Amino acid sequence: MALINCRECGHKMSDRAESCPHCGCPQHILEGTPQTLENQQLEETYAAPAKKQGGLKWLWAVIPTFLVIACAFYYFMFVYTPPVPEYLSPDYAFSNLQGKVKDVRLYEETDSGTLERAFIQFDSDGRITPDDGSIIRNDKGEIIKVKVGDEMHEIIWENGRVTGERSNTIFWEYKYNRDGFIRYIGCHTLKDIPGTSIKKGDVEMYTYSDYKFDEHGNWISYTRQIEYIPKDGEGSKSAPVHLSRRITYYP
Repeated sequence: MALINCRECGHKMSDRAESCPHCGCPQHILEGTPQTLENQQLEETYAAPAKKQGGLKWLWAVIPTFLVIACAFYYFMFVYTPPVPEYLSPDYAFSNLQGKVKDVRLYEETDSGTLERAFIQFDSDGRITPDDGSIIRNDKGEIIKVKVGDEMHEIIWENGRVTGERSNTIFWEYKYNRDGFIRYIGCHTLKDIPGTSIKKGDVEMYTYSDYKFDEHGNWISYTRQIEYIPKDGEGSKSAPVHLSRRITYYP
């Protein structure tokens, strides 16, 4: 045992004493304690780093874009009404013809060659001629019934243009593109057709594309494709068919 001086008061004390008997100052400090405490503080400092913010900021950029696209889709599908061209007569509107048309011929290209499918003439007032009694008009002059074969078809108008046609067995629904021309026609079967495989609920979808126009704004050719969608079973799609019109105008 040896005597040492207290670090605080300077009095003599045994080197084995844990504290000074005069002032009570502790004499033995464990080596490494400060380092241990410092390490512990460092561990506490880095054990739970601050979370990075802004990980979902990209979502706030995507949501407005998605909403704009969704609103545009809803508008053009359910709200937007395609413009109706200014026709000179209801019969021109029925035939989708602008200007003072004298006659029009419709042709279809087939494997056998080009076939004439329709020929329509108009008088100087824009009415279909000759009037053979196969057409019935309303007070506005719009064609509301037309004889096709042995059957009368009802013509449905809305805002100055044809939007539908109905027979005893089929309802045709007309849809137009944003330029006012037919985009597709849906043919909905209303009842079973005897002697055929066509059943009630079957649908034929006529899609029109690749329009070309003359200087009067009338279409002179397009491509048509038919998709058969049966109520039961697997559907089918036809090959695209090219149709054209030759239009003659009054001077």
